[in-house]
Amino acid sequence: MGFDYTIQYKSGSENKVADALSRVSSSELLVMALSTISSELLALIEQGWSADPHLADIMQQKQLNPAVFPKYQLINGQLRRHGKLVIGQDP
Repeated sequence: MGFDYTIQYKSGSENKVADALSRVSSSELLVMALSTISSELLALIEQGWSADPHLADIMQQKQLNPAVFPKYQLINGQLRRHGKLVIGQDP
């Protein structure tokens, strides 16, 4: 199992890519960590909840009484089961 590679040392002034990454301030790092990708996927999942009679019923009952269906949670209007986003039967 032979790999053909060479390890070469680059001093900090020559290694600009690693140097730039190592000098990211904490506020810039926080912005990178909080960045999101917008997608229509969540909207399609939410439409699936209302299209699926079973999931729509769970959501309606959870809004009225959070104690019913203990495996499910409504978090920020999202239906979750054991903390994971619920996906309906719509392919």
